[in-house]
Amino acid sequence: MIIATKEGPRVVNVVKKTEVTLPVVQEERQYDLRTFVPEIPKDYIKRSIDEDINFWQTIDKDLKQPYKSVVLVGESSSGKNYGVINYAAQMGLPLLTIPLDDSQVLKELLGHWKVTKGDMQWCEGLLAQFLQQPCAILFDEANCLPSGKTFMFHELLQNRTLFVKDAPADKAIIKLHPEVHIFLAMNPPEARYSGTNRLNTALPTRTVTIEVLPFTANEIMTHTTGDEKVDGYIKQFYTEALKVIREQKLRVSIGKRNIDTIVKAVQRNLSLENAVMQGFINSALLTASKVERDTLVNLAIAVFGASNFMKTVEQIKRS
Repeated sequence: MIIATKEGPRVVNVVKKTEVTLPVVQEERQYDLRTFVPEIPKDYIKRSIDEDINFWQTIDKDLKQPYKSVVLVGESSSGKNYGVINYAAQMGLPLLTIPLDDSQVLKELLGHWKVTKGDMQWCEGLLAQFLQQPCAILFDEANCLPSGKTFMFHELLQNRTLFVKDAPADKAIIKLHPEVHIFLAMNPPEARYSGTNRLNTALPTRTVTIEVLPFTANEIMTHTTGDEKVDGYIKQFYTEALKVIREQKLRVSIGKRNIDTIVKAVQRNLSLENAVMQGFINSALLTASKVERDTLVNLAIAVFGASNFMKTVEQIKRS
């Protein structure tokens, strides 16, 4: 740049000023929790889990003590989450389900700082807002976190308070509303449920634990293929598969979702063989070994008959 001086024109270097633009942050959002009240699950099957949840949520009602925190542990697709959804729907409670596959999720749901007109302000997150109003909270896959990451639950479950270390002093301690119902759901900490961990023994002393058993053969069939004989085969296969999986510790799991998929596929004219193989047995390719998958294939042939599994039988002969 050339400027005029007493000595004459002069060339100077000018450093261009950089304008700093603060990020545009939306105003703190207050959620209408009524929109989180779930509907009663369609075709819901009432079982002992419903009676157990109702019992523990009302046991101390006369004493006006806090609700018991409930742990639901059971096989995949045994109806743990649906039990909580059904309870929240029946009670008209907003329900927040939090998958605990990462401890960072909790941190983000508790709150964050924002910049407004040059000032830093704390915004409470969705979980913090829930905890201060009547609601149900479901921490799903609670044993996916390492035990050292679950210590925050001790104070939450025992004294119904939560410390938010990043928040300002006046908002660092959240006291739970008396009408907050807390549930934790998890699969058994077994090898076939990769990523699950055993909990610190101090945590279960602060909860009641309900074992959610698999559906019975009669409960599992909420729909029909239209053929009573085929329905009977599917029920038998489900029962036998459960038994084999337990006894041989196969790294697979069969549940209502699998059976619903098989039945729906048969209803829509997919062959029984393809429905069973693709609706359940082939899932072993993702979690188990070929030997384990072959165990399920042989079981299916024994239950449904070789005539219904001709393609699979031919593949076995060629292999």
